[in-house]
Amino acid sequence: MDINLVKNKNKNNNLKKLDTQDLVKVSDGEESFWAIIHKKLRNCIIAKIDNKLLFEKKYNYGDLFKCTEENILDHVFVYDD
Repeated sequence: MDINLVKNKNKNNNLKKLDTQDLVKVSDGEESFWAIIHKKLRNCIIAKIDNKLLFEKKYNYGDLFKCTEENILDHVFVYDD
């Protein structure tokens, strides 16, 4: 799914530290939402939207989308070593 995500100006997220099942917060400019990392690729991640969105869109809970490190606003490590 192609979602037009906002770019984060504070690049303090490290894509290398994130793993599958970790949570990332992204924004489409209208609202922010959490997603679970489904798969890591070399320079991006595939994530699954993990909450119902407030506004009606072509995407919603459970949909997969691609994002890069610059799109991540926040993150939560599920398994912190």
